[in-house]
Amino acid sequence: MIYSFKNDNTLEYNTPLVDYLKIHNNYNDENLIYSKKYTEGTFSITNPTSEFKNAYLVNGYPHFDIPLNICLREIDFFLNGGNMYNYNFYIRYGDLHPNKPIPKLGQLRNIILNNSLNYLILNNVKSFFPIGDISIKSIKSFKEKYNIDIDEEELFKMIVNDRIPSDIRTKFDEYNTHTINLIKNYLNNLNLPTDEFVIESSLYTNQKMYQNLKSDKRFKNELKNNGELKYTLQELMFIKKYAVQENDVLINIIGANQSDHVLRVNKILNQINFKNDTRFLTYGMCYNADEMDYKIWSDKINEFIVNNDIKVGGKYITPVYLIKLLTVLLSNDNDIDFNKLNKYRNNIKTGCNLFNDLIYKEEIKIEDNDLIKMMALVNYNINRAIEKGSLNYFYKYVLSIYKEYITNQDKYKNIQGLYFKFMDTCQYRLGLKEENSVKRIIK
Repeated sequence: MIYSFKNDNTLEYNTPLVDYLKIHNNYNDENLIYSKKYTEGTFSITNPTSEFKNAYLVNGYPHFDIPLNICLREIDFFLNGGNMYNYNFYIRYGDLHPNKPIPKLGQLRNIILNNSLNYLILNNVKSFFPIGDISIKSIKSFKEKYNIDIDEEELFKMIVNDRIPSDIRTKFDEYNTHTINLIKNYLNNLNLPTDEFVIESSLYTNQKMYQNLKSDKRFKNELKNNGELKYTLQELMFIKKYAVQENDVLINIIGANQSDHVLRVNKILNQINFKNDTRFLTYGMCYNADEMDYKIWSDKINEFIVNNDIKVGGKYITPVYLIKLLTVLLSNDNDIDFNKLNKYRNNIKTGCNLFNDLIYKEEIKIEDNDLIKMMALVNYNINRAIEKGSLNYFYKYVLSIYKEYITNQDKYKNIQGLYFKFMDTCQYRLGLKEENSVKRIIK
């Protein structure tokens, strides 16, 4: 789920459909739906109001029509990777430690979650992969590797107060560079992208901020016994560095088992009257997923894939693709048990079927119909998924498009080409397609 210290997850965005609704119907970011429950097919919202213009009320709810050309412009905006946001997104994820630089199977979930969220946002998004080099275990590993005769607690204080001797600093930088290269090579072998790495100790070159936090009487309970910052204020060091512009959005991906920590950080952000949009996206834990050796865990997952004949495009999916699927198919709040993959089998099969047999055919005639109106809500659903921090929200919407088309194929045979392009792009935006004509644009 998403934790926002402002208790407001909404995002400002613009698309042809949203702009039309605001001008012609007085729309103000209400929950938007397309429904045939009380009409032959109209757009509506989920709360009763009489404040919409150019609409008629049914049981107190406004219903309104959107012209076909607006619906098609909205779909085209999606197919061509239109930019919905006029500000930037920054995502923090990963947070591996140099003493254990190879991620466990379970740790891939937050790496893949970041990757898929990047595809969903698409434009003006940048990610950071922190390296937690100031943990006591990492510092102990460092001093043992380089035979440094300094107590790890004292070495920690030297690092965070930016007074580490230059010769040790050189070795420490070398230690971190080696860690980054190990992670890069591992992720490249899994065909997962690597973003900008952030060495946690580099944040402490800003000694003015660090010393101000230490001396702030409001935070005396957030200091360790040695007088240095606890984890909560260490979090603030990162937030203050990267949440710079008030209109930008910083999303911190973190395990749901750290929700108490998130609440404490959000309390501090309110306490200091922080202005910038900072959010925490939490995800459920992975069980039976402590294995770091790719060969061991991938063989186990491959066995499940082959035994259940799980394919996309006539080919068996890879173990990494299966983890991507689970990230999309399940709510972030769900835990994943890699010893019980059979309980996700039906969902996995359905997820694969969405993108099987997408045979391209030219449209014969584009005309107003239910499927096009449902497809016109694509950008609305992408924005809602980002607001909720839930890929699964957008997946459920894509599943509804698939079911509408499959159930009424004869009705929609004239727009098979449009359906193909639409589903192909949805596959990409969910992070489930390696290649696509749509390209990410990063400022």
